[in-house]
This record gives sequence, structure tokens and C-alpha cells, in this order.
Amino acid sequence: MVVNSVAERLANLGFSSYEAKAYLALLSFQPATAYELARESQVPTSKIYEVLERLVQRGVARAYESDGKKRYVPQPADDFVESTRENLGRNLDLLKTELKAIGPHSDVSYIWNLSDYPSLIDKAARMIREASSRVLVSAWPSEAEVLAPLLVSAD
Repeated sequence: MVVNSVAERLANLGFSSYEAKAYLALLSFQPATAYELARESQVPTSKIYEVLERLVQRGVARAYESDGKKRYVPQPADDFVESTRENLGRNLDLLKTELKAIGPHSDVSYIWNLSDYPSLIDKAARMIREASSRVLVSAWPSEAEVLAPLLVSAD
């Protein structure tokens, strides 16, 4: 059913099931009082005022007084879709920029599985040569002796 698929899409945009039902009913039945919308949307009357307030806060519905009664009208569907598209686009652009700014952390440690002595010395030598700011070495005397010339030249 079309209404169910539309309600699912609204849920994907962060609408609760009651908000989706109320907005869809409001599109079909407008202007409407809260009581009329509760009946049309099958949202419990005990929840409809809270739901309508959230729709007004989201900007997808507007409330006004008429004949001493508060009535609601929806934001037109095309306007709703376009404003949602613009907001999502802006948020995604900002998110992309902010995620790039986080970047990799330089304090990340790695574990390498080196199975033989020459691989160990080779890896240590490469790390010393590629170091950009400082080198901290913990080694046995025999390894320290092999790496000493590289450590001196890195200074």
C-alpha cells in the first residue's frame, strides 16, 4: 500500500510512526483540529497534541486559530521534499568536511608479525629512516649495535 511505503520513507527521515501517520492524514484532511487528525490518522488522542507539536517544530505543519479552535495545515509535500533535500545535502557536506578534519591520528600503534631476524632489522631500519620527528627505541644490545649508525644519522 502506498501510504505504508510513504510512512516508511518518512521513518527513514526520522519521523516516528505517529508523526508519519499524522502528517499523511494532514496532507489529505486539512485544515484540521487535533481531534479530527487523531480520528483520521488513528494516532491516540492522548498523543496527538505532542505529535502535532513535534510536526510544527520540524516545520512540516503550521498551527493557527480559527473560530476559537486551533487548526493545523501541512507544509506542502513538494516544499517538504525540497527543504528536506537541501537540509540533508548541507548536513552531508558539513559531515564530509568535519570527518576529513578528524583524519588519522599520529599516535596509532601497529603490531607487525616479523618471523625472522633480517625482517625485524629491516623493518626497524625503515622506521628509523622514515621517522619525521622522533624515534624511541627499545632493543637488545646486539640489535642496538646494528641500528646505532642509523640512529646517529637520523639526528
